[in-house]
Amino acid sequence: MRITEHCLEIFVETWSKYDKNGTLLIEIVDLKELLTDLALEELKIKNNREVCLFDLTSNPYIKLYVQWKKNIDHNKEAMLKILNSEKS
Repeated sequence: MRITEHCLEIFVETWSKYDKNGTLLIEIVDLKELLTDLALEELKIKNNREVCLFDLTSNPYIKLYVQWKKNIDHNKEAMLKILNSEKS
């Protein structure tokens, strides 16, 4: 799978939030938030039917965590559907 220019731009923009000085390094404490932000961007990309960067949200638990963390779709039925889809 080829990484698109758009996905690369999203990664660079997201990374730069945590590496403000361009050192190519981030603090380990920021890793969880970086991955959460990348997964959120991936959800936006999937909604536009584009190719996903890392396919982080193919795991329903990660998708659920991102939605919870970013206050997206707190519909209890939707969350249960995500969890139940893993069991199917």
